[in-house]
Amino acid sequence: MSRFKYQQVDEKRRARKRTFATLIVVTILLLPFLIGGGWMWFQLHAFGDPGSKVTFEIAQGSGVSDIGNILEEKHIIRSGTAFAFYSKLARRGPFQAGQYKMRTNIDAGEAADILEKGPVVNYDKFTIIPGQRLQDVKANVDKLPRMTASGFQTILDANEFTSRYQPQGNTNLEGLLLPESYQISSTESEADIIRRALEEFEARAQNNGLQGDFRGLTPYQVIILASLIEKEARYADDRTLIASVIYNRLAINMNLQIDATVLYGLGRASGSLSNADLKTDTPFNSYLRSGLPPTPISMISMDSLRAALNPETTEYLYYVLSDAKTGKHDFATNYEDHLKNIEEAKAKGAL
Repeated sequence: MSRFKYQQVDEKRRARKRTFATLIVVTILLLPFLIGGGWMWFQLHAFGDPGSKVTFEIAQGSGVSDIGNILEEKHIIRSGTAFAFYSKLARRGPFQAGQYKMRTNIDAGEAADILEKGPVVNYDKFTIIPGQRLQDVKANVDKLPRMTASGFQTILDANEFTSRYQPQGNTNLEGLLLPESYQISSTESEADIIRRALEEFEARAQNNGLQGDFRGLTPYQVIILASLIEKEARYADDRTLIASVIYNRLAINMNLQIDATVLYGLGRASGSLSNADLKTDTPFNSYLRSGLPPTPISMISMDSLRAALNPETTEYLYYVLSDAKTGKHDFATNYEDHLKNIEEAKAKGAL
């Protein structure tokens, strides 16, 4: 065989080796994708017949990963992680919050189909804000689908719900519903809102230390005091100081003289008070009557409750708004200093 032919054969062998080496490299590079794709296919598909029906809820604000985890926990699909990848790659969704029913052991694609149709039970967000009065809560209930303010009032009038903190004979739920955002389902009623907010308040209040008498006040009276703090304190660091002023005044039987109590007695949420308003006698007028009002004057945050249970130790008897922007107050131990603080507040435009 000629030298030229040997060279041709040798070149073909080298070419085959290069091709083989290239195939090996490509296979190695593609292997993770092939394994990953196989894993994904396996995780997205169910084997065998669908199982029993399960009911589950998707909370407001849940992401695709959260939903995938729920589906996996309920044994509806094999992998929540695979479902999340699939939903993003296939652009499935968006998925709404609410209650759903599915069978266990179904394909991820079928689960996504059911989710895209929407929940069998819808949810609406309902928020109680610290400082709101019971009548404000009632007015907001009226904005929910299928619910009315009159239905809410009917439940209140029927005295179906009471709090462990209410004194005997007291049926007023003012101050006893927890300020919070609630997901209200289409199967719930006005009564469910009251029940849930009441139960949540009792649990949270107890966890924050409201369990027995404190400084001569019953737990209900502490809630009343906390509602005064809630209406008076905008600046967070003032809460415990305002609490100290209230306790100090109660200790010497000095009228509290809190504008928010007068407004509440007049059926007003806010605004300025005239001399005639201050002289109008209601059970809530703390300019004319000593001691605490008969009931809370608003719903309270746990911050205000903690302030009522942990007041600063001071000799302050007076406070006045000193910064309209932040809500900060200046405090004084005597009336003369209090008048000076008032003049300074006026000079700064706070009053």
